[in-house]
Amino acid sequence: MAAETEKELQQLQKRFLDLADRSWKQNLFTFSGFLSLAEQDCLCRALGLGRERSDGRKSVQSEDLLREASGGFNGKSGEFKGKSEECSIEWVRTDLALFGGTPHAQRVMARFGDPAQLGYEEPFPIACVRIEPLQEKFSDALTHRDFLGAILNLGIDRSAIGDIFVDGKCAYVFCTAAMCPFLRENLEQVRHTRVKCREVTEVSELPEPKREEREVSVASPRCDSVVAAVWKLSRGQSQALFPQKKVYVGGRQQENDSYLLREGDTVSVRGCGKFLYMGEKYKTRKGKLVVGVTVFL
Repeated sequence: MAAETEKELQQLQKRFLDLADRSWKQNLFTFSGFLSLAEQDCLCRALGLGRERSDGRKSVQSEDLLREASGGFNGKSGEFKGKSEECSIEWVRTDLALFGGTPHAQRVMARFGDPAQLGYEEPFPIACVRIEPLQEKFSDALTHRDFLGAILNLGIDRSAIGDIFVDGKCAYVFCTAAMCPFLRENLEQVRHTRVKCREVTEVSELPEPKREEREVSVASPRCDSVVAAVWKLSRGQSQALFPQKKVYVGGRQQENDSYLLREGDTVSVRGCGKFLYMGEKYKTRKGKLVVGVTVFL
């Protein structure tokens, strides 16, 4: 389900509506593959989130729906599931939940279907695979790109792969449950390093996410101002990111550089990274505003 071009995104919008419609008509849960930020924005557009509905009522704000889903790993069953953000989407006649395997996952699955109406709960079909060198002493220094390239070279579609967390010379790869056995059995080498794969079934095995709490000085909580301060860009460089469609707030593409951030907003910038906006802290003697952010490293 990976999509890049405008035409592919339009086809993906139709796919989302088909999944929602099938869930409603057949009384079952339907799932997308893992969605990139652009595809999550496409999901919002397909379901009419963040804009006026035809009946004049406001739809649910996309940034509220697409905040990183809270939840975690169920070590007993080996299933990744959590308290995903849910929302009743009346005009597509189904409920929507998003989850990527961990809290604050960037690539997430969409699940269509309301547990209350269906009368049962179905976890997201997500698995996690640990990739580690056979001989760590002779392993290359491997990056996210190295692991992703080796996986895609197996012929696996990008939509079957979620986030990849690199931990030293190892990596934790979230993937669809159906893809997990294939990945375990067929991934044998990353660059020049021979590797072995196994499925992670215990939450204690997952590495702690690396974050950094910062306080940055800004003129205002405008998105372009905070982005510039976090990644030490000039105001012009920051503003140029918005028309290039590289900035996402709460999973929704944000082209308005003057958008005022709210506490709890997650801001992702392609090529830079992601941070959680923690709100205003205090003002300096010179009247500068100091805001808090949590940067994901």
